[in-house]
Amino acid sequence: MRRFQHDTTKIESERKTSSEPHGSRVLIVDNHPLFRHGLATLINAEPDLVACCEAASAPSALETMRTCRSDVAVLDIPLPGMRGLELIKAMKGEQPDLPILMLSRHDDSLYALRALRAGALGYVTKREALTNVLLALREVLNGEIYLSSSFSERLIFQATHYFGGNSDSPLKQALQ
Repeated sequence: MRRFQHDTTKIESERKTSSEPHGSRVLIVDNHPLFRHGLATLINAEPDLVACCEAASAPSALETMRTCRSDVAVLDIPLPGMRGLELIKAMKGEQPDLPILMLSRHDDSLYALRALRAGALGYVTKREALTNVLLALREVLNGEIYLSSSFSERLIFQATHYFGGNSDSPLKQALQ
């Protein structure tokens, strides 16, 4: 039986038990329980992915990251306790090799560029999440940058004309 709590939860799944081989472990951070549940269901339907933990706020995301091993994190931008962009920096400060995918309702390329500059490897809008989030997860797990197609051209233009921000940004490294 799947068990969800309001804040931090280790996800238990009927389909994937501890005796079965696990796929890549995904930490889900979003302040909406229904969205976390839907995303976990989508992820757990894949043979190579498992939603292992979730958090509803930035402080609980940091605590969960420390106690629940994950291979990738999926973050929303607006979170209680700290914005998702600051959470990216905090998570990367503790686990620099953790790939992060931003999944947000914001469809402005400025948010995507800021997420990449902060250290995320990908950005997907919630509007297109159902069709692209699994592909995006696999791309960032492979160390690749993933952007929603609507952002690609605009962001490449912006990135080639301005290199401010985090010097460790995957986008900045890829374009140099």
